[in-house]
Amino acid sequence: MSGPRVLVIEHDESCPPALFGRWLTEAGCTLEVGRPYLGEALPSLPSYDAVLVLGGEMGANDDGAHPWLGPLKQGIGWTPAASGDGWVAASRGAERAIHWDRDVVVDLPPGAEVLAVSPGGEVQVARFAPWVPLGTERDVVLAEITAAAAELEAHWRPLAVRFAEVAGR
Repeated sequence: MSGPRVLVIEHDESCPPALFGRWLTEAGCTLEVGRPYLGEALPSLPSYDAVLVLGGEMGANDDGAHPWLGPLKQGIGWTPAASGDGWVAASRGAERAIHWDRDVVVDLPPGAEVLAVSPGGEVQVARFAPWVPLGTERDVVLAEITAAAAELEAHWRPLAVRFAEVAGR
């Protein structure tokens, strides 16, 4: 039996699945990358076991500057995050854990910044390292990533493995 099929939505060529994609593949997932910013149509979602939406330079409310963003959000049913009854804002709460499901809680490392929480207060998005400012030299960024390889592996590989497990259900 093959592993879960995961549609990865890439918003910018500078933000590929990279390490996380490699870890998902190693955990048994088959990845297919959709690039709506290049005009690619959104594939049929029921044919996938999971959808992973990557980040990019745009914000959730930047539909005007990125014409593909609104149709993408509508296509994946993610509109509550930016319209309707939902909202998008950075959370500055003091939550210190990511809730994978009701039974598993992972503590955030010191220095992690909570960016978004669910209505129940569970951390949904966290930043584990400082954001790289635009215009930073690529070699400097790559050197920082290489220097943090062990830490990235320790914190993000388990997330990829768990994602693959949930997608495979």
